[in-house]
Amino acid sequence: MGLGRAVVDFFDAAKINVVNRAVGGLSSRTYLTQGHWDRVLEMLKPGDFVMMQFGHNDGGPLDDPARARGAIDGIGDETKEIDNPITKKHEVVHTYGWYLKKFIADARAKGATPIMCTLIPRKIWNRRQDRPQPGGLRRLGRRGGGSRESPAGWI
Repeated sequence: MGLGRAVVDFFDAAKINVVNRAVGGLSSRTYLTQGHWDRVLEMLKPGDFVMMQFGHNDGGPLDDPARARGAIDGIGDETKEIDNPITKKHEVVHTYGWYLKKFIADARAKGATPIMCTLIPRKIWNRRQDRPQPGGLRRLGRRGGGSRESPAGWI
């Protein structure tokens, strides 16, 4: 799933190993809480590159009984405690930017280079307008992933 399926054709397989760890339908929050990010970290080695694209599924409700995958809008350290109706666990939900900054810092800590891929704009057809989804992505990009010490590349 995800960007990895299409991007692999742009690399020379004799020179680079592309591993696609994308999971369709997850948000930055659920990618972390369901353990997928931990599996990526286990594989990372110094010198690796990590391309990430999150956001399409981060804008929903925090405690939706059908998905419960949304993140708090923004790039700060705000949190909200919820009782997750799907996992039946108490959970601390962070901002979208907090999750991205965590992924960037974790990749850097493993000696890898994080590359953030920006979102494809989406339409809300019933309102006839573009909707930036989720908020804070441009602000986070301008801040280089949240700090000068650990900037991430953006494409």
